[in-house]
Amino acid sequence: MYVSGWGANILQGVPLSGMPVTQDAFQLTPPNGFDFYLLVIKKDFEDTLFASYIGGASASEHVDGGTSRFDKNGIVYQSVCGGCGGFSDFPTSSGAWSSQNLSSNCNNLIFKFDFQLIPQAEFIVGNNLGCASFTVDFENFSTDSDSYLWDFGNGDTSSTIFNPTIVYDLPGVYNVNLYVTDSICLVTDTAQITITVLEDIQLSTSNDVELCSPVELSLVANSFGTASYFIWSSSPDFTDTLNAFLIDSVLNITPSGPTTYYVLAGNPGCYKIDSIIVDFIGSSVVLEGNTELCLGENTVLIATNSNPNISFNYTWQPTSIIVGPLTLDSVQINPPNSQYVYLSASSSNGCIVNDSIFVNISFIDPSLVLANASPNITTVGSTVTLYGSPSGLDSYLWSPANGLSDPTMQQTNAVVNQNTIYTLTVTDGACTRSDTTEVKIYEVICEDPYVFIPNAFSPNGDNENDVLYVRGIWIEKMIFRIFDRWGELVFESTDVANGWDGTFRGKKLEPDVYDFYLDVTCIGGLKSITKGNVTLMK
Repeated sequence: MYVSGWGANILQGVPLSGMPVTQDAFQLTPPNGFDFYLLVIKKDFEDTLFASYIGGASASEHVDGGTSRFDKNGIVYQSVCGGCGGFSDFPTSSGAWSSQNLSSNCNNLIFKFDFQLIPQAEFIVGNNLGCASFTVDFENFSTDSDSYLWDFGNGDTSSTIFNPTIVYDLPGVYNVNLYVTDSICLVTDTAQITITVLEDIQLSTSNDVELCSPVELSLVANSFGTASYFIWSSSPDFTDTLNAFLIDSVLNITPSGPTTYYVLAGNPGCYKIDSIIVDFIGSSVVLEGNTELCLGENTVLIATNSNPNISFNYTWQPTSIIVGPLTLDSVQINPPNSQYVYLSASSSNGCIVNDSIFVNISFIDPSLVLANASPNITTVGSTVTLYGSPSGLDSYLWSPANGLSDPTMQQTNAVVNQNTIYTLTVTDGACTRSDTTEVKIYEVICEDPYVFIPNAFSPNGDNENDVLYVRGIWIEKMIFRIFDRWGELVFESTDVANGWDGTFRGKKLEPDVYDFYLDVTCIGGLKSITKGNVTLMK
């Protein structure tokens, strides 16, 4: 039941006040007692559904010349005499034809008030066409009511959720109905949307590809009849299209570098995306091994495959230097001279990798490696010269290094304090050879029997014992004098190589016994003085 009323303190009346209102009232209190009053009552007067004042705070609006009409949807249309006294304070809505009273006194005022008691069903979906499994979010825009019931067309007819989400697993056409019921007026409104679910896209593509060089590929996308168009692209966002005709599920293309190709298979309701990776392998074999050899030595070369996903067969050249198998990833070689070793590696998918490595061969003739010392017999603390051959090698090393001026020189000096064996090690490239030399220390005795004068000589011209010499191997300096029996000096020498031939002032002396005086300084500073006699014989 709908009621529209008015009250005022006019013609012995009392101001409009004290009427019941509901919490959702438009105005909870009367503005000035010269006001209108709207009321909705439940059937059989069981309860008040809505009650509110409506009017201005200053004007004395009233019903003179006014009308009041209600429609079946719970809307009242009211014409009143408002704005009396030239006021413009009656509530108006935005977009009203005029919110001002342009008269200096009363003017006709019209308002419409919707009690929203008749339910109105309305809902939308983001998309009503898709592929199984198709998820649909329902957004309910119905008027407030105390009953919402959904029929999703798939056998589910009991949902009362305001904004439900439903998954359609099977293809088909589903009529979805929303029933909105007002339990007071026992009125139901219905809204319907049709959902079409298509068969899901099935998509299978070619395997990823690994290439060594650009070749033409045929990339295949198979939807098993579930897609009506195909889009090939080099972008995951499909900013370019590579196939000229969208019905082409096969893309023929020659990649120039590593690329990922994307394919979208679709129909008017849904689509599915997959991709194919094309990778370029490049050179993936590295040759390693000892490449510095001495003539006659063996070495092992190893081919390291940096891509474990590829299996190679190996061919090594030249075969004349190969000691082991020719098809393995490592090979033993014995080259007679410096040269390149070549490898060709081929895979089952047509990849061929060629590489080479240079092996350098060194040679030192061991018969030419000599260590020498000069002198090789000396006294304690003396310096000798060590020299090695041949010249022009990479390095020389003498050991032991104690007492050497530079153990890394081909020729060096050594201070010797004991018998020593010196080892010379020479290196040229990968070759190393050695030789030794010994330096011995002797004891210097600067007296008989190591320093002496024969006790007789016979200067008779037979070339045997014709000259009297001072004998000794350690002599550095000397004074050698001969005297006759009367003490006259007949010979003097300071050189061991200068002996007495038995003459004095160019004349041969007679056989006799002569005295000598010998003052000797030996190696190491040792000295001795010897006196004696010698017989001159015929």
